[in-house]
Amino acid sequence: MRYKFKKGNKLRKGMIPWNKNMKGYGKGRIVSQETKNKMGESKIGPKNHMWKGDKVKYQPLHAWVKRHKPKSMFCEKCGKVTSKLDLANISGEYKRDISDFRWLCRRCHMKEDGRLKAFKLLHKNIK
Repeated sequence: MRYKFKKGNKLRKGMIPWNKNMKGYGKGRIVSQETKNKMGESKIGPKNHMWKGDKVKYQPLHAWVKRHKPKSMFCEKCGKVTSKLDLANISGEYKRDISDFRWLCRRCHMKEDGRLKAFKLLHKNIK
């Protein structure tokens, strides 16, 4: 059996800790669903201490857009139906704007970024 000693309060053998059967945050505190919703909403977006606004980096921005822009079943450029779609930035400026992103198939995404030409040239030069 393990004993925890705190300054002034000693837990002795046979004593029951005050929080023995309680679980989670705010042990024993009963909170309504409305209060839980308010607590959650108080930390969303700009109210959160970790919010960076438009100064966000590449990966977190893509994660944010994926959460807010529903994934399509088809490429928004060629209309090809596929489950493998990339989230492509239209303007090249990474802003927190959902309308600046679209779901493209890999081929269309590489065409738009100019990577498909570079990929084909690389393979021509290798052969």
